[in-house]
Amino acid sequence: MEPTTAAIIGSACLSFAVSYLVIPYFIRYMHATGIVGRDIMKPGKPVVADMGGPGVVTGFLFGAFFYLALTILFPPRASGMIYILAALCTILIITLIGIFDTLTALMKQREGSEGFEQYKKVGIPGWMYFFLPLPAAVPLVAVNAGVSHIALPFMGRVE
Repeated sequence: MEPTTAAIIGSACLSFAVSYLVIPYFIRYMHATGIVGRDIMKPGKPVVADMGGPGVVTGFLFGAFFYLALTILFPPRASGMIYILAALCTILIITLIGIFDTLTALMKQREGSEGFEQYKKVGIPGWMYFFLPLPAAVPLVAVNAGVSHIALPFMGRVE
């Protein structure tokens, strides 16, 4: 097996294992802190953790850092390190947006309807879901990752 393939498989396995072990702790923590909601798609509408992203991202980070460590220890694979670091920045920014959205949605549930509490927002407004991820793309744009052209109907290829 090629070393790069082995490193990717090892990173994926580590990422899965860490996620599998960490997510139950995050679920218990979310229940203990009251960051929960009702799963309206299941019978009985059970209470479930409202924020699962941090547990998944923790597993992902362990796998990515393991791959980066192998990249540093065995230099022939070091060519894609800048793209991995840019992707990590983007993923962490998107995770922060998700955490912010969940916590601001919970603000309305915890406060009463008297005084200034009635003016608090419930989550991020729908129109902002388009604009908030744009700054997260900046690290990928900065390293010129991906394809720089797009094929549009009736216009052809556009840079």
